Amino acid sequence: MGISYSQIPTPFSKEVVEQLLNLSSVLFPTIDSSDFTWRIERMPELSGFVARDESEIVGFKLGYAVTSERYYSWLGGVHPAYQRRGLATQLMKRQHQWVQAEGFKVIETELIQTNHAMGKLNEASGFTAAGVRFDTKPRLIYRRAL
Repeated sequence: MGISYSQIPTPFSKEVVEQLLNLSSVLFPTIDSSDFTWRIERMPELSGFVARDESEIVGFKLGYAVTSERYYSWLGGVHPAYQRRGLATQLMKRQHQWVQAEGFKVIETELIQTNHAMGKLNEASGFTAAGVRFDTKPRLIYRRAL
């Protein structure tokens, strides 16, 4: 059947949260499941876009409002078996279209410095490097005006 894309209705169902957490655990082995769940339950203007193979989520892009004009693209990824097929690009496009339609003026994201593929996608999608944040690892901050 192929890959299908959709926006996840909010609030996210328990099944969707479980699938997102399971995929995130594959992509980010050190992810804090309680923090992940807390954000999904509490972030304002939360949005989620998924790529599915049949009913299984194989890619996702999540974000939330930081202010009335600034949106934070928080977390996303594609299962390793589905990478290099354009899924991340499609998910990002859908997220940015929604963010712009909702009236946000700026979208912001961060990535770990070693994530070169995501850095290239951000730059190809109109983001510019805006700074560095030091946490457990240095994170590059990217920003795009909409």
